[in-house]
Amino acid sequence: MAARVYVAFPVGSEVRGAITSELGSICELVYSSEAPNPPEDTEAMLVAYSSGSGGGDSRPTGVFLSEWTNRLPKLRVIQTVSAGVDGLPFDSIPEGVVVLSNAGAYAEPMAEHVFAMILYFYKELQSNHQLLKRGVFNQKTPTEELAGKVLGILGYGGIGRAVAKRAKCFGMSVHALNRSGNADAYVDRLFGSSALKEFLSGVDILLITLPLTKRTAGMINREALGVMKDDALLVNVGRAGVIVEEDLYNHLLSHPRFRAAIDVWWDEPKGDSAFRPRYPFLELPNVLGSPHNSGVVKNFFPRAVRSAARNLAAFLEGKNYKNVVSREDYV
Repeated sequence: MAARVYVAFPVGSEVRGAITSELGSICELVYSSEAPNPPEDTEAMLVAYSSGSGGGDSRPTGVFLSEWTNRLPKLRVIQTVSAGVDGLPFDSIPEGVVVLSNAGAYAEPMAEHVFAMILYFYKELQSNHQLLKRGVFNQKTPTEELAGKVLGILGYGGIGRAVAKRAKCFGMSVHALNRSGNADAYVDRLFGSSALKEFLSGVDILLITLPLTKRTAGMINREALGVMKDDALLVNVGRAGVIVEEDLYNHLLSHPRFRAAIDVWWDEPKGDSAFRPRYPFLELPNVLGSPHNSGVVKNFFPRAVRSAARNLAAFLEGKNYKNVVSREDYV
């Protein structure tokens, strides 16, 4: 009998079509809009990051999974649509249940966003625009070239590869640091986890793409920032908690040539609530912010769902699936 897969978030026709095209021929699909709670014989779940089931309500996925994973004796696998999984209740998910993330599904648009942020600073776009508005036409102040600069990628996965590929088009040198010790031809120099300070000291631009785990939380602190170049640029599209918020703010104050481009925040609002950061980062001239939307482009969600559904199908068929989450990183 075909495996029963519960889709634990509301879907429209396009998303349903993406799921059906990848999973419809190999399993029985049950949607939360039709079955508010997963059937007892559910073997697999496809979950979004921010919404659970119950007829498409807005319960966080973590709350939903805490309520249900121990009540489904046949559950074998949970596949997320999100790349990050730090919001999942790993202490409530049975150890025999495999968790698969959707890492890399958003890499291409995120890489474009990364370079938009880099070029904003390196080409002085905002400052020159403001000068022009005031009637100042200054051709004499040079901007910076990317050619020859060292881009350091902390966490070399799908996003890192997409950024590194583009960096080569600008003539940049790419350094990477990861735990696996694996890289590709885009990386000029690879560092192991124990060489963080050496890695940080040599980069002109630091890109953080790490997930938030027990190991990475607070990795970029006052000490780490202190070994970086005074005029370095830090770009974070991973998780905010990888950086100690107060340490970064103080470093930006005391090192005005240091710059930060921040897409992910320590206190992101829920729903339509106002964004009120604990520290006034956005009042600093050496900071550029975006609202955690580096991977959000037109029709991004159906594409992400298709990627997740394809990976789940590979798991169910015993083929080469990817992005297995290590619960030891979170529990």
